[in-house]
Amino acid sequence: MHLILIALLLNLRVPFLTLLITMLQLSGLQEELNEAKQAMLKSEKKLKFKEETAAATMSTRDAAIKSLRLADMRASRLGERVEELSRHLEDSRNRSRQRYVFGRF
Repeated sequence: MHLILIALLLNLRVPFLTLLITMLQLSGLQEELNEAKQAMLKSEKKLKFKEETAAATMSTRDAAIKSLRLADMRASRLGERVEELSRHLEDSRNRSRQRYVFGRF
């Protein structure tokens, strides 16, 4: 590409210094473009990482909510069972007392 530019500029009788400056400017622009591309790729990688992290976080949150709901359900059932067993125990104690009281007379 540089040779084509040189040939075109020489045919147009552009001074060599102007040609050299133009080539240096193009080289500088190419370098800036490459740096911008690298920065963009780096930003895209960061964005992808953040998106993946957000997705994993949401999945973890959903799993935690589900786990908490299950634990709450189990705790509720266990509480009901404890109340039931407490009633049975109290009933059993009351029957034992009645037998003891009636057995002594």
